[in-house]
Amino acid sequence: LGHDSVYDVILLEYMLWTEGLDLLARRLRQRYPDALIIIIEVWHSAFLRRVDTGQYVTAWVQSKLQKHVPLHSKEFQDFVAQHSESKDWEVHFSEFREDLIQRTASEVGAHIYHMPVPDNKLNAIIDKSHWFAPDGHHLSADGHVEIARGVAHIINNQVIPTHPRIGDFGHGDSCLNWFAQPENQPHFLGYGKFTEFSPTKFAVEVATGGIQMDVYNPFPHDQTLYVMYMAMGPPPSKYPTTLLVVGDERKELDTVTNLNTHQVHVTKMARGGTIPPGKSTISFFPLQTLEMPFRLTGYAISMDIGGED
Repeated sequence: LGHDSVYDVILLEYMLWTEGLDLLARRLRQRYPDALIIIIEVWHSAFLRRVDTGQYVTAWVQSKLQKHVPLHSKEFQDFVAQHSESKDWEVHFSEFREDLIQRTASEVGAHIYHMPVPDNKLNAIIDKSHWFAPDGHHLSADGHVEIARGVAHIINNQVIPTHPRIGDFGHGDSCLNWFAQPENQPHFLGYGKFTEFSPTKFAVEVATGGIQMDVYNPFPHDQTLYVMYMAMGPPPSKYPTTLLVVGDERKELDTVTNLNTHQVHVTKMARGGTIPPGKSTISFFPLQTLEMPFRLTGYAISMDIGGED
């Protein structure tokens, strides 16, 4: 964000059900106390599901036709229109997601922009498909235009300070993330290896027996350690629950995300413990043997900003 940058409007687009929105919003509000923060709540085709079976629209069409059919194709849209009615469908938002957005907005004084959901759910599938890219997940140019209109309406109805104040980020932050940056490969000892587990995605894979890793707090005060690792949802996860030891503190890292709808494979952040200035050694010990090894993707050292304990 830059040491001297001033922002009067901040947009936070939130689609997935992963943790961290509240933590990010708190930090931004601390730094930019006068900024207008707008949380953009987006949905896409994976939110559209059958009321009776819970199947998502793309999976339902594929199961019926026994082949993959693109969302934008005439075959896809004709099949949905001919074999279902609006009452058969719902746009499903998880309780976790909605609670997180509402709680975060209330805490930091943010506005929420809700991407419009047609009353007729067949229209959401057919008439509004142009809002999305062919994958049915990412926004198209038309989708971005629709959101821009709504966000502009919120901004135009608010009073933006001419000279907004700048706060601070406390003592500061230090982060080492190697998920997409293998040049940040950390030093560790024990039963682990640094690997590219998927194209352009890197992690330290921790085997039974665990690893020890040195982390460095560059600040003159005790700071909080946060760790990032791979997780899956809905349960069960293919990753093992793993014990993190930070000094005298011990924490079991849950590798299930809080998503309770379609399957996802994402990074997750958890508070690890408090570390003093200088070098500290932390340890990771898998508590299970599952299909995949525990995968560590980074860590951050910051002030205690709450979140998962």
